[in-house]
Amino acid sequence: MNILVHRAIHRSFVLVVLFWSSGYLFAQQGVMDFSGARICDLYVPDSLLSTCSRTLELDALYTPTLDVPPLILTQYENEDMPGKDAQTHGVLPDSANAPTYSLGEVIITAMRLPQTSPYTPSSVTVLSQSEIQSMNGTSLADLMSPVTGFFVKEYGATSGLKTISQRGLGAEHTLILLNGFRISSVQNGLTDLGMVPVDEIESVEIVRGGQSASFGADAVAGIVNVVTRPESEQNSIRATSSFGSFGYRRYYVSGGVTSGFDGIRLSYGEEKSDEDFPFRFRNGPQVWNLNRRNADLSARFANLYAGVGIGGQSRLTMYASTYFSERGVGGAVVSPYSSSVARQTDKNHVVQSSLSMGLAEHTTFGCAAQVHVSYERYQDPNLSIGGKFVDSYFKNNDVRIEPHLEVRLGERLKLGLGSELTRTTGEGNSMARGVRRTQFGLSLAGEVVIVKTAGVISDLSLFPTARLDAISLMLPAWSPQIGLLVGFQESNIGILKAVKPTIRSSLSRNFR
Repeated sequence: MNILVHRAIHRSFVLVVLFWSSGYLFAQQGVMDFSGARICDLYVPDSLLSTCSRTLELDALYTPTLDVPPLILTQYENEDMPGKDAQTHGVLPDSANAPTYSLGEVIITAMRLPQTSPYTPSSVTVLSQSEIQSMNGTSLADLMSPVTGFFVKEYGATSGLKTISQRGLGAEHTLILLNGFRISSVQNGLTDLGMVPVDEIESVEIVRGGQSASFGADAVAGIVNVVTRPESEQNSIRATSSFGSFGYRRYYVSGGVTSGFDGIRLSYGEEKSDEDFPFRFRNGPQVWNLNRRNADLSARFANLYAGVGIGGQSRLTMYASTYFSERGVGGAVVSPYSSSVARQTDKNHVVQSSLSMGLAEHTTFGCAAQVHVSYERYQDPNLSIGGKFVDSYFKNNDVRIEPHLEVRLGERLKLGLGSELTRTTGEGNSMARGVRRTQFGLSLAGEVVIVKTAGVISDLSLFPTARLDAISLMLPAWSPQIGLLVGFQESNIGILKAVKPTIRSSLSRNFR
């Protein structure tokens, strides 16, 4: 009996395409000094502030046919030995009654115009909830470590800063989103991935390649969108605890209630570690047995997610999170007598709200808002500058509103219009007071299906996108992008049987 077992083996081949005539790229961002004031009459090479990204990718979807039938486990009572438990045996199924399994479509929300994962002009990787649960780790940094094309930089153990590098670029060139909102620091563009607990992550969407046409600055190497767990679908409560070496312990509890289309979920967690592990320090022939010092971590976090149904096609959701940590900064060990006493305190508070309304059968309007407050303090009594030991703090407040409209005009055309208004303030004892920045962005995205199943081509679509950013005290930034997706029919020829190739190409202008 021949049973069809479908396996999707995704192969990606990235081809580098060189364009000899790129033209000149104009600087899109001003340069500021340490106090936050803009430096005038300073020439900066355009290549440092703006990039033009061109990628061509070839994907192949292979579906082999196997003649080996799967083993179905059945249970029956043992008649010869009554009272014994039911035993499990393997039997070969009837092909007519064999179950069929299929994977549902994954909607990528890390784009201004949501798309399904197989039909995007950019390379996309989605870490689902089942994959996240199968991974070991406690933060977003642990989830990103095995992802192809990413390098997680860990500046220390549990208490160390954790950032990512993609396509050979710095961490500030990858934009980090939380439920579609920017959470990368407006001061330096960095995000500590260790401050995003894995307990609250529903999925992670990774979009490779420049996306400034959709999200503006910083999306040069790509985007990482963290989707948090939604409100509870049923009344539930969950509690977990973990313990490890060198004083590591972690506690987490969550619970939720639901009623019809309304639901709410609350969670709270703590993570602590001493990190006083032993190690050997060598200096030529001499060896010292030492213990790591001042590398401890104490963190607390809490989250709230609520959803309310308004009418038949409208929904209001709210998400709030708070994170507080105090950690030691161990520093480099350069001698057996090295002893760091530097301490760092981090606070991160996020409040998000989103309203989605169905205005018509093919028209959807939404409006989202976010308030993001981040605080960082660094103290080092052993380091003195100007007769005073280092005690620096920075606080950034970011408020943004993002209305958007999505319209489907028939089966071959979809448009998305969005805007973004952001007000940012910064303060600190090492920068000028009253540093403020206002930013307005306007984007237009489209999806045009040119060919739908014609000959060997199964799909030919264009994805034009454009965005204009106006930033106070800076030059406006114009970011166009054009994406191409070409899908082919499944082949039935020789060794190419069951191969379904897909070509993805994207040409974009991005800035930091």
